Order: sequence, then C-alpha cells, then structure tokens
Amino acid sequence: MGDFNHPNICWRDNAAECKQSRKFLECVDDNFLLQVIEEPMRRGAMLDLILTNKEGLVGDVKLKGSLGCSDHKMVEFRILRAVRRAQAHYPGLQESRL
Repeated sequence: MGDFNHPNICWRDNAAECKQSRKFLECVDDNFLLQVIEEPMRRGAMLDLILTNKEGLVGDVKLKGSLGCSDHKMVEFRILRAVRRAQAHYPGLQESRL
C-alpha cells in the first residue's frame, strides 16, 4: 500500500500514456499483483494504491476524509483472511492414541 504517483494509469483498462507508468504496470503484472482501490482519491487520480497477490484478501475499502492539510484522502481497508503458516508433517512422529 502506498502513494505510487502514477496519475495517468487507467486501472480499468490496465493502460497508461507515460512510459514510466507502463513500466510500473508491467511490474505489477509480472508479479501477479492486483490493485484493489476502485475510485479516485486525489483530484480524480488514483495515486494511493493497495496491491495484493490474492484476490479476496483485501476488502471493505473505504475512502475517508483528509488527514490534516493533506490533499490525499485516507484509505481504510480490511485484511479478510489470516495468512496460515505451513506446518511440517512427519508421519513417523504422530502421537499415539490411548
């Protein structure tokens, strides 16, 4: 999450006019990331982004008022699923049942 400053990216079409923004889009695609903010928050541009590698991991995204004198809106969101840690499974070390 952060302020990425690529105002000319059209996230709906996955396109950009500027070469630097196209390279950023390529990087997002190459790393299988999804951008989840759907409405502009700063002068009609989506500068503050939430990128995730799993659909459905981030939700309830809401834009709030500005914090102090900032011209950016605050972004509130929820992480919907906890990340599970992989547990090693050793069949030879199972607990015996009484």
